[in-house]
Amino acid sequence: MVAASWTALAPVTAWSANVGLTAGVSRTPTTDSSPASGSNSLGLTGLWDPNDRWSLDGGWNLSLPRGAADTDNPLYAKEVQRGIHSLSLGATWIPGAGQTTITVDEDGETDEEDVPYHWSFGGSLSFSPKNTSRTATTLTMEDTVAGKTSTYDAPTLLQVASSSLGATLWTGWETGGTSRFESEVNLSAGLNAVTTKQSVEEFIGRNGTVTTTQQLMDLCSGGTSPKTAKLCKRLNPLLKSQEATLAVIPISLTLIETLYRNTDVSLGATYYVYSKDPNEVGYFSLANQGKKAPNGETVNGSSASFGTGIAVAPFDWSGSAGVSHKLGPVRISANLGYSHYYGDLGHYTSFGLRANYKVADHFRLAVSAATQNDVDSDGEGTRSWSASATVKYVF
Repeated sequence: MVAASWTALAPVTAWSANVGLTAGVSRTPTTDSSPASGSNSLGLTGLWDPNDRWSLDGGWNLSLPRGAADTDNPLYAKEVQRGIHSLSLGATWIPGAGQTTITVDEDGETDEEDVPYHWSFGGSLSFSPKNTSRTATTLTMEDTVAGKTSTYDAPTLLQVASSSLGATLWTGWETGGTSRFESEVNLSAGLNAVTTKQSVEEFIGRNGTVTTTQQLMDLCSGGTSPKTAKLCKRLNPLLKSQEATLAVIPISLTLIETLYRNTDVSLGATYYVYSKDPNEVGYFSLANQGKKAPNGETVNGSSASFGTGIAVAPFDWSGSAGVSHKLGPVRISANLGYSHYYGDLGHYTSFGLRANYKVADHFRLAVSAATQNDVDSDGEGTRSWSASATVKYVF
């Protein structure tokens, strides 16, 4: 018989922590319509568990873009591509962790059993400081000679400064048992604000003369001829910096089922809410040169024809499915993803493999590889690949 039973906090366990270093690479091979591109990345992560209930994590990442220079553009030598830094800090709280049921029978024997916990809560902050780059591109210009109007592509140097700030809150529920079949549900919602400021630094006219924006502003601010006045009216949007901010709210739901203790199967879905149409912000008001929707209409319109837009992948919704299995010290994972672009402008698919290996008590190693296919509304696909390796030290 049980003489007494009560629940108490378990003795405080020793803290635990780990740090990891990740190196990654991504590449998009050359196609008929675009040159090769990609990026290299380096990341540092850390996690500290002061007790059973709290966990703190943080990270830093540096991405180095590798765009192929357009050597046919006379301004390509003035291109500047700087590394993009990002920082993150998060915390997880498990209110039910660290509790033990203590039972004393009629003979005075004591038995202790951990109480399963079910709920967990967390949040994170992310920040990417302002990054400024210069890109050589082309701008379609109009010219009128002897009453005839024609167009030509003017080499243009575009400066872009971007930054981002984000926050995410999430909650999870799990069965918390030790049976062969366990379940887990996670729900998260975030708010990410991406800001970009673009300005044209200089361009080359049809006669080969390099004109800076300041020179054009000085020209247009004084008395001008009718021909110059027409040029100034058309280029007036270029004389001012184009600044835009886009807020994105991703809402995600993930289901995880553990089968026979060593196998996890997951399904995930994310829906994106935008403060503005992501296909229409971050551009200059010039001639129509936007992406085409399936019905053939210009999506970007006259207000979104020149510039880089906002540095986000404008997805409408995303879905994923994954499976992982543990074989001794190795866990193998596979993941399949599908994302639909906002405005029915195409879709994005990915498939990845990852292997985690417990090298020793204090060392972990992980390697991953993935392939992606970006398909536009016309069905034209652009394939790319990525790979990474992580070394982690566990204290």
